[in-house]
Amino acid sequence: MSTETGEDARSTGLASGCHFTIELVTERWWWNEECYALFGFAPGEVQPTIGLLRSHTVAEDRPKWRLALEHWDHRSGTWAAVLAMLDADRRGFDAMVVGSVVDRPGGMVHGYLVDLSAPVRERAAIEATRQIQEAAASHDTIEQAKGILAAMTGRSVDDSFALLRRTSMDRNIAIRVLARGVVEAAARGELAALGLDSPLLGGDGRPFTTRSRPRQARAQTPPPIGPGARRRGLGYLPA
Repeated sequence: MSTETGEDARSTGLASGCHFTIELVTERWWWNEECYALFGFAPGEVQPTIGLLRSHTVAEDRPKWRLALEHWDHRSGTWAAVLAMLDADRRGFDAMVVGSVVDRPGGMVHGYLVDLSAPVRERAAIEATRQIQEAAASHDTIEQAKGILAAMTGRSVDDSFALLRRTSMDRNIAIRVLARGVVEAAARGELAALGLDSPLLGGDGRPFTTRSRPRQARAQTPPPIGPGARRRGLGYLPA
């Protein structure tokens, strides 16, 4: 795969990768053309070594190469990890490194380096678009629910939102979910029949008000009278 092919893969959201081989006794590496292209080199331009790979790995992930070599030296299983790496132009990318010993521990390792940047970016863009669309739809639904409740109760739009918010907290349901229920119930012609004491709007029959209740004055307890009050540490009124 040429460098142009690698760029095409990145632009279409496909992962690009390459194959490497290591002779662990001599720590000699072989790259195919795709590995050179992945790091932005012409084939044969550099000699692949563990030192070169470490220099093209961000500092936090460099110890993973030591772990990889220790694994391949002592085990025959596959080692895999995701490393944050840099190409010759210092472009960062996340690479999946997978390698397996093909004969015996400490022998020959065959592995792959896969640039995950393109599919990760594509998935992140899709997720961001989905969240933006959901946020816009939720906002529209909440506005619709506020209008429906205002028409149903004869109160203001702000009071209707306060009703949604209070019911959301009382029932531990997200406002967007509650608002969707209001809109759907209204579309089915069921909301007016339910009324404010319906489970959809709280389910406790409380009258809705946005004003706080006036505080009730505490009843004043008359002071005790008689000598016994003094023994209890209280004041008393003389006869």
